[in-house]
Amino acid sequence: MKSVHKQKTDPKVAQALRRLALKLTAAEKAANAAHEQARAAKAKYKDARKAWKQARKEAKRIRKEVKEATAKLKRGMKKVVKPAKAAKPQPPARISAGVAVKPSPAVATPKESATTPVVAKAPAA
Repeated sequence: MKSVHKQKTDPKVAQALRRLALKLTAAEKAANAAHEQARAAKAKYKDARKAWKQARKEAKRIRKEVKEATAKLKRGMKKVVKPAKAAKPQPPARISAGVAVKPSPAVATPKESATTPVVAKAPAA
């Protein structure tokens, strides 16, 4: 076996070491390029994920708005479209000989109350 010093100076060994150094350099460059690609992909993924989250948030907000608008519309429609109860047909009032029929309170004319003081109007001069 040759000594270490002689191995280094041996042209075949030196050539082999150069080839290995070139391979190592190429491998390191490839590793760095792959690392850069991975970083770019990670950043791209991060951006895509952020955009996806934002879109989900926006969709959730829109769904909430639609739900509120639908509820408002339903409330409004209940007030407007609510069918009026049909009035029951009332039998005609029978007028008995001795019973006086009172007019309904809605039709009755307002009467002056006994507690309201009556002020005499002064004649116009």
